[in-house]
Amino acid sequence: MIPLFRTRRMESAANLLVKHCRHVLVRAAYDNYVRIRFRADDLRDPRCYFNKVPSQHRFWRKNGGVLITWRNNNREGPHDAIVFAECPKSIDALHAAIQSTSMVGVIYEPPSWRQHEQQIVKRHFTKPGKFKRQMRRLQIVREFVEMLPEFSRPRLLSVLAASARSSPAPEQREAAALPSDIGH
Repeated sequence: MIPLFRTRRMESAANLLVKHCRHVLVRAAYDNYVRIRFRADDLRDPRCYFNKVPSQHRFWRKNGGVLITWRNNNREGPHDAIVFAECPKSIDALHAAIQSTSMVGVIYEPPSWRQHEQQIVKRHFTKPGKFKRQMRRLQIVREFVEMLPEFSRPRLLSVLAASARSSPAPEQREAAALPSDIGH
């Protein structure tokens, strides 16, 4: 499994990731009724794409940068890093979402888990058994996320250094570099 971190500053996390990783996926797939939105306007890298049409996905593949997706289908393909704008409600959903992530994941830790709980209540209050199971799954994810280390530049650089040491193919590291025509 890739190293995972938590953050309360998802846009800052995406900005830091895109400086060091070629393909960053921002999973802005919202399940809760009240949403804490990812603010794409706060991204500093000009290579920001929206996974609404196939051409945007192709540009992201070709140029690198950030792809913002609102889908929960996990079909974006391989990417170096992922940012969850809304924490999944189960470890299984989290695990499925990071399968194509090769380096690092960052999960937005909400200021309160009440919206997650209210969504489960809304969906399953008439089914006590299912309601109880879903709340237990959420509790497991909550405890997991709260135990994760806070995302920071030194932690990311440590992950990248470890990844570079363990990579058998130098050309893979070179492929992660930013295109030369992008000025920073």
